[in-house]
Amino acid sequence: MLNTEQKLNKTELATALHVSQTTLWRAIKENKKKAKKYNLHRCPEHATYSTGRKYFYAREMEIWLDEISNFVPDK
Repeated sequence: MLNTEQKLNKTELATALHVSQTTLWRAIKENKKKAKKYNLHRCPEHATYSTGRKYFYAREMEIWLDEISNFVPDK
C-alpha cells in the first residue's frame, strides 16, 4: 500500500487507485472535459516546475474523480 501523501507518477497512481492505467487515463480525460465545460474544480495534478513531469497525490485524485463523476448538471 502506498502512502497517500507520497508523490505518484501515472503508473503508481493507477496502482494506488486499483484500476488499470488505460481506464484511469480515460476517466481523467473525460472528467477534465466535464470539469471545464461546467466550471468545476480542475484536475489536481502537480509539477515541480512549469514544464516538469506531472505528479499526483492518490487521495486528491480520488476525491476529484468522485466529485466530477457524480456531478449532474442542472437543465
